[in-house]
Order: sequence, then structure tokens, then C-alpha cells
Amino acid sequence: LFDNGKTLDGNLADSIARNQPSPVGIEVLVIGNDDYNVIGRRGGSLKLNNCVRDAKVMKEAFEKLGGRCHLETNIAEPRHVRKKVKDWASERLKDSVRIAFISWAGHSLARNGATHLVPTFGKGETQQLSKLDFEEDTVHLLDIIKAVRNANP
Repeated sequence: LFDNGKTLDGNLADSIARNQPSPVGIEVLVIGNDDYNVIGRRGGSLKLNNCVRDAKVMKEAFEKLGGRCHLETNIAEPRHVRKKVKDWASERLKDSVRIAFISWAGHSLARNGATHLVPTFGKGETQQLSKLDFEEDTVHLLDIIKAVRNANP
């Protein structure tokens, strides 16, 4: 790996294993959600099969590039999504971080040109997609971006 044309020294795997900052300044939060407790408009389950697997593959790929990654799976509530992002950003996005990525593998919805991330509602009452309150039951993508920017002014 290289940084500004210079070869990086040290063992990348050891650095990642010790949870030290990425030697190339890449921090990644990867979220994968499969276990949706949501029913679609036609009455079928919205459970997914491959998002957690895809998130794990994404994490491994970024780690091979020298990124320090944090994986979260099956986040049940909107407030937990917001808290996980805020905590990750405040703990990880400082000093020598050059690039931050957040990867979401799971359901999202678009409304009036805005993207909303849908948590799994895995531990609560089954939700109906048509009855979700966009402000209460989903996470606006811009809120995620604001949390990252606020953590690293």
C-alpha cells in the first residue's frame, strides 16, 4: 500500500487487530440488515437473505485496502442506527482520517427525492411498510451525513 507515493511500513493486519487507526486513513462503518420484521404492501415479508453476508464481504475488502472497519448487523430501531453512526463517528473520525465510508446493505425508501434507511424492527411488533412514519420509523440519509460532519468539524 502507498500513501502519497511512499510505501507504508508495518504490518497492516497487526494494526487492524489492535484496533489502531488505519495507516492509510480510511475508516469504514458497514451495516448489514437481513432480519426485517416488516410486511410489504402485498402482505409478504421483507426479510432479506444476503445483506449481512454482503456487509461482511465489504468489511473484509476494505480491511485488505488498509481500512479500519466496524461491522453492525440487524439494527432494529431508528434511534439505534443514529446512535451507532454517532458513536462510530465520534470515536473513529479524528486525527489522520482521510476518508470515511458508511456502507448500508438493507432496505431503504425514497420520498420526495430524499433517501430514508429502514431499520429491521427485529425485536418489536411487526411493522407494515405502508404504515411506516418516515420521520419516526426511518433514518434520513442526511441525518447520517450530519452526524459524521458534526463529529469531525
